[in-house]
Amino acid sequence: MLDGYMEHEDFAGHRGIIGPGDIQWMMVGRGIMHAEVPVHRDQQGNALPIPQGLQLWIDLPVEAKKADCSYQEYASQHLPMQTPRASEPKETEGEGWSIKVISGQSHGVESPVRLPKNGGCYFIDVQLQPGGWLFQDIPHTWNAFLYISDGSIKIGDSNETYGQHHVLALSNPGLKTDTAEEAKNVLSNQDGVRIANVSDKPARVFLIAGEPMDHPVVQYGPFVMTSKKEIFEAIDDFQLSRNGFERAANWNSEIAKRLRH
Repeated sequence: MLDGYMEHEDFAGHRGIIGPGDIQWMMVGRGIMHAEVPVHRDQQGNALPIPQGLQLWIDLPVEAKKADCSYQEYASQHLPMQTPRASEPKETEGEGWSIKVISGQSHGVESPVRLPKNGGCYFIDVQLQPGGWLFQDIPHTWNAFLYISDGSIKIGDSNETYGQHHVLALSNPGLKTDTAEEAKNVLSNQDGVRIANVSDKPARVFLIAGEPMDHPVVQYGPFVMTSKKEIFEAIDDFQLSRNGFERAANWNSEIAKRLRH
């Protein structure tokens, strides 16, 4: 959550409210049913900030697609933060930045979020003061992109400036582009990325990087598998409340019940 509050609940019994800086991390596995609604007023009826957040959907490795579902939730203060380390050379450490590591690791700190085997993911919240910059390592061959939430930045040695709400795809050594136009729109990774704030206002950037997977992806509605056959099997499992969906039979969230009254 960037601001405001969301109430959530699932059929495995996880329930609560997350607020600014908090995260929830669900691994769907064989399946999960989940409800969430924005919270606009507190218990006294006072107006709360308009909820704003980021939601990222990540494909699972084949071996994790039929694992039991799991849920992780961390309050903002329980996620690792880091600022430039005096023990590291400024030429490589950068200056004028702070980061929160939502998943993965960065600059000597590591997120408590547990990830499935072969499903590595970096999700890093980068805040840059005017003139600030940092270099973020990215594992060799991983796919990566940046989302600019606020301000404007430059990447690497490029002279081009990118502003708020831009999404920037980074290359990796294994990436192939079909056309010169596609190549122009992909920024060099080189096992990491240098991000610099070139404005006189603070900038905020989210860096997402993931371990590549080479299996086919077949999606239908909320189901994501590796073949049409598996999609049909998942739909049958959901309709028949089996193979991970046993708790889905006749489940109604308390959120839905309350909203109906």
